[in-house]
Amino acid sequence: MALAQTTSAPAPTTTTKPAASHKKHAHKHHRTTHRLAKAMAPAQPVPAAPPEPAKPAAPAWPIPPAQQSAEPATITLSGDQLTIVAKNSSLQAILNTISQQTGLKVTGLDGDMRIYGTYGPGTVSQTLNALLQGSQYNYVLVGGDATHPPKELDFSLSH
Repeated sequence: MALAQTTSAPAPTTTTKPAASHKKHAHKHHRTTHRLAKAMAPAQPVPAAPPEPAKPAAPAWPIPPAQQSAEPATITLSGDQLTIVAKNSSLQAILNTISQQTGLKVTGLDGDMRIYGTYGPGTVSQTLNALLQGSQYNYVLVGGDATHPPKELDFSLSH
């Protein structure tokens, strides 16, 4: 038995050439011209950004009383009655004034604190006890009686 051989002819190859009318250069030239015209055109105004809202001012925190200037206390000595009215007043200044008015000797006070409130009227001893009660100091009033002011006020820091 004989086999028939078939041969296929090679497929024809076709090559396409660019059309003769197509000019790459002309197209590129058009793009360049367009870019140049765009670059030379007057600049469009850029819309201004809306102004940023004003930031709120930092809150004004109150200055602590100890950092404010001390206000002089009103100290009244009438007969044997002492009254102290203090509004952010210096303890040292109060005691200096009382010392000048009564002859009270103050020792051992090695710090200062601010005083607020009304103390008295009362005897010098009563008013000083009310003033110093609850302070950071231990103190002793020396001398005096119901009709005479104490002679000395001695301080020591409480622990």
